[in-house]
Parts: sequence; C-alpha cells; structure tokens
Amino acid sequence: MTMKELPKKVIFKDMEEQMLKFWEDNKIFEKADKGLNEGKNVILDATFKNENLREKAKDIAIKNKSNFLILYCTCPENIVKKYLENRVKKKSISDGRWEIYLKQKDTFEPLRSKANIIEIDMSRKSFDYQIGVFNKVLEKLVRLEN
Repeated sequence: MTMKELPKKVIFKDMEEQMLKFWEDNKIFEKADKGLNEGKNVILDATFKNENLREKAKDIAIKNKSNFLILYCTCPENIVKKYLENRVKKKSISDGRWEIYLKQKDTFEPLRSKANIIEIDMSRKSFDYQIGVFNKVLEKLVRLEN
C-alpha cells in the first residue's frame, strides 16, 4: 500500500519513528553519506522536525568533513493550507496534506541553535527576496569554508 492509498484518517502513533523508518528504507542518510564521501554536494530535502534527525544529518556532514547548513522554511499558515489544498486537487505525487502538516506542526521540535541556519519565508516570491536568500546561502557557505 502506498502513502496515497492510506486512508486519510490514519494517524501514526509516532510520526518520528515512521519518518526515520521511511528514510532508512529509502536509504536517504546512506545515500547522503556515500555522496559526500565521493566529494559530491548533497541536499536533503525533507522535514527534519526532530532534533535527532537534524543531528543525524549533521553528523554525516561532520564525518565527511563537509559543510552543514539548514534552510529553515517558514510560511504563514493560510498560504500553506491553500498550497496543500491545491496540491491535493492536482493529484501530486507528494503525500503532503493539511492534516499531516498540522500533526507535524504540533510535534515540531524548535531549532536549538541559529548557527548554520538560514530562515526562508516561502510566501515571499519577489525576485529581490529570492536573490537575497541565494546570496545569504552563498555568504554562509563561504564563511563555513574558511
């Protein structure tokens, strides 16, 4: 059964455990480790809602003597809801739905440190804002490299 086939009323007792299992099944951390070990750049695009998951990703970067940067995406809830509702209507491959967002929001562990984090307001679509974010990422990576 795929995520899309699950009844919408299903609520995982421990979503963190389910996410970790999903990532391990899909070898996300293993693939990141392998890529960094081969000298490749790696981006992990996922909801790291728990500190231990963020630490696991960071540990892989440290092990491979690589830079580690979190792009922390924020967005007003009314925009998130509209986006997720539209995505469901379009039959997206993603399993992102409003009820999943609410569950994750309620259990999201705050970031312990602001080091190596760039916050991005996903509701801001202007070219100037996006270029500004891009420049912040580049500046942070240059500082981490030195």
